[in-house]
Amino acid sequence: MFQSFILDYIGEKAILLPGRTLSCARFYGQPGESLPFFIHTAKTILHDPALFPFQILRVLIWVLCALPIIRGSRVNPWWTALLVGMLFSVPQNIGHILANPLLPIASVRLSHMIETSSSTFIFGAIVVWLLHREHKTVKDLLGLSQP
Repeated sequence: MFQSFILDYIGEKAILLPGRTLSCARFYGQPGESLPFFIHTAKTILHDPALFPFQILRVLIWVLCALPIIRGSRVNPWWTALLVGMLFSVPQNIGHILANPLLPIASVRLSHMIETSSSTFIFGAIVVWLLHREHKTVKDLLGLSQP
């Protein structure tokens, strides 16, 4: 499970950090061009070593929230993935719609909303993919095993 969060985090940062707007970079305190992903991640880990364990705790809490839905769902796994993805992404991004003291600049709110809603939706879908049924092998996980 933790691997799916790491892959989601890596995919999100690798794609969105280089493409973010100049107003976002200024808002977050980074002048000039964005740093490459691995340099950015290494600096983050060095400057804030508690962030990584905190993210592990967050993953576990989100998975615990999703488990009752995954286990209780009697619909197609795709519908379950859609439901869990929406459950993860919609509530925490409603605050980005209106101006607020944490993100007062509209372009920053929009960029952050796109970044967080897409990444948490994908994370929710990955959680369902990994947990909706038992996987005996990697081939079974990927759907490559013969029935």
